Amino acid sequence: MAIFPFLFFFFLPAVEIWGFSRVASRIGFWSAVFLLFVSAGVGAFLAQAQGRAVLLKIRQCLAAGEAPSREMLDGVLVFLGGLFFLFPGFISDIIGLLMVFPLTRFLLGIFIRSWMADARKPGSPKRPEKKQNSGRDGFYTDQAEDAQIRE
Repeated sequence: MAIFPFLFFFFLPAVEIWGFSRVASRIGFWSAVFLLFVSAGVGAFLAQAQGRAVLLKIRQCLAAGEAPSREMLDGVLVFLGGLFFLFPGFISDIIGLLMVFPLTRFLLGIFIRSWMADARKPGSPKRPEKKQNSGRDGFYTDQAEDAQIRE
């Protein structure tokens, strides 16, 4: 998890610059800049439309007395997709489109839900093991540590 900020803040901009230079060398610099603005505008429109649709589904689930877990995940993915559209670059626009477009968002949601279900299983390497008892102030301690503190 510690590598994610490194990838996000250093690797993604480098890939975006590379992608922009590749596209600009094919279609021209000003055409590539225009395409960036168009993709950001279209992405903002799609994110807004899909965000409203997800909010409507959440309201319908709540009115029916159901838990809107799938819809909440869709809302998070649409929000993140909208953020990716704000970053200048073609790669981030493609990632944003994958998060906003309903079919790919559905497939990504299946992957995330299965990953989360695996992480909740006992004995999973993604799940931290719980300590035996809780000590003072809600901190988890070992019984051996408690014995040393009492002495």
